[in-house]
Amino acid sequence: MFAKQYRLLALVDALGKIKGRKKLQKIVHLLEHSGTDFFSKYEYHHYGPYSSDLQMEVNDLYDQGFLDESMENETYCYSITERGKVFKSKLEQKSQNDVRFNFPSEHASNMNEKSSQFLEVVSTYAYLLDTGYQTSDAYDKTNELKPHLKHLLNQAVEYYNYQLLRE
Repeated sequence: MFAKQYRLLALVDALGKIKGRKKLQKIVHLLEHSGTDFFSKYEYHHYGPYSSDLQMEVNDLYDQGFLDESMENETYCYSITERGKVFKSKLEQKSQNDVRFNFPSEHASNMNEKSSQFLEVVSTYAYLLDTGYQTSDAYDKTNELKPHLKHLLNQAVEYYNYQLLRE
């Protein structure tokens, strides 16, 4: 029943702080692409894959006082609140294995250290592969969609191949 909320709270708790709405979207998308289910549906938008469901869930967690949303240098930052930790703990105690899930926290931490622009390129490439593009076509289409970030494309594809596919 509370699996979506629990998973988001667990992710934010594990990462400590996520700097940027775009970064949060991309981390969750890439974790989903790697097999961790956050129950989000994605569409392609200007900054790559975007889930309105995910943003609504984040907004709800903030409205309930479970997530803190602050501004740093004109960037939204997210962290779990004490109230959120208590709620997460209660869900763990009540539901036992129903809400718990394993996600590659080391991998998520690594993504959290990357720039949101880099994750935008990786996430766009992964999204194109998910929608049926072949590898070389996904590369070319990512380059076409993100010409301002083409300097990150080779590194992003390498990251995808050697980090995401290993998870």
